[in-house]
Amino acid sequence: MKKILLFCLFCFEVSLNAQSFNMAFDSYSRQDTLNAEVVFTGHITNVASQNISIFFVRKVNDLPANWNSSFCFDNCFPPSLDSIATTTDFLSTPLTPNETREFSVHVSPAITMGTAKIRVLVGNLRNLADTMSFNFQVTSIPTGVNDKNVVSNFNLEQNYPNPFNPSTHIVFNLDKPSFVNLSVYNLAGQKVCTVVNKHLTSGSYNINYNAEGLSSGVYLYRLSVDGKTFSRKMMLEK
Repeated sequence: MKKILLFCLFCFEVSLNAQSFNMAFDSYSRQDTLNAEVVFTGHITNVASQNISIFFVRKVNDLPANWNSSFCFDNCFPPSLDSIATTTDFLSTPLTPNETREFSVHVSPAITMGTAKIRVLVGNLRNLADTMSFNFQVTSIPTGVNDKNVVSNFNLEQNYPNPFNPSTHIVFNLDKPSFVNLSVYNLAGQKVCTVVNKHLTSGSYNINYNAEGLSSGVYLYRLSVDGKTFSRKMMLEK
């Protein structure tokens, strides 16, 4: 019902000149291999003199088959949810003056090569003329093609299954013997588990990770090899 009400409320688009808030993202176009998670991270700041309630609506979700996209803001939400807001319905609160919070768009390329196009409308719930629109594009690339997200001497795959309860598999590859640290962190940056911390020979590793003692939520698993670090998100649903 919350999803339907928000969608009906914001089914039209208005001015694209925001005055009560500022927002920008780290990037708007990315490339990555299949089964990786691509994250566009943005920061929204209340520049008004009073509290403001913000909405986020996915207006375009043009994805290749078996891909999905989702939002994170204060909490992470399932791909089926097209709209969220800074209200108690979404376990959130309005932004206070000068407050900045993080909002992210997550895209998971899977199985089918192609390009995803996503458009997100962000606005002030009390002033529908106060909006901004953002366009994102993700293009899949073959495994082994190097870009800024594919590290040349090791590779960390997306865990599977994901979401999971309570066990999941974490796969990584080493092209040479290295000292490896694989750890899990919560979104506050606190380490909750060290999974691997030892010297390994080259090859492919499939680690079965059990999160029995953790509560439901989104976690980061981080692989460090030879001074380089790569991380991905995973969701525990109990």
